[in-house]
Amino acid sequence: MQTRVAASAVVLNLLIGLWLHSGAKDDLNIRSAYLHMLGDAISAFGVVLAGVLVTVKKDQLARRGETLSPADEAAIRDPLLAKYEHEGSPYYSTARLWDDGILDPASTRDTLGLAIAAAENAPLVPTRFGVFRM
Repeated sequence: MQTRVAASAVVLNLLIGLWLHSGAKDDLNIRSAYLHMLGDAISAFGVVLAGVLVTVKKDQLARRGETLSPADEAAIRDPLLAKYEHEGSPYYSTARLWDDGILDPASTRDTLGLAIAAAENAPLVPTRFGVFRM
């Protein structure tokens, strides 16, 4: 049952991700939603993969007339789920400098104030180009 729910989550997240993909180039909010959907799809894929591995092992044992105990199922499934959970953490990606870091919610105001002050005090240089967007 868990594998079916996770497979549905993979499909739905990928469909929503595809839908958001066209707007992800021009709008930062849509881009963040798009990346969130992809992250959720990858996480759900880990659950599907763990379920498939357990099913394959059960089928192998069934051909030999044996069964897979719940402890053996957990031994196959749990390390994979733990790896996906660990590597799906924002701290994991930040530690590898895949993003600009994580702000402590308590220091958000200070950081935002610093950014506004830096922008406000920066010299304005005349330019001949338009606005750059990410």
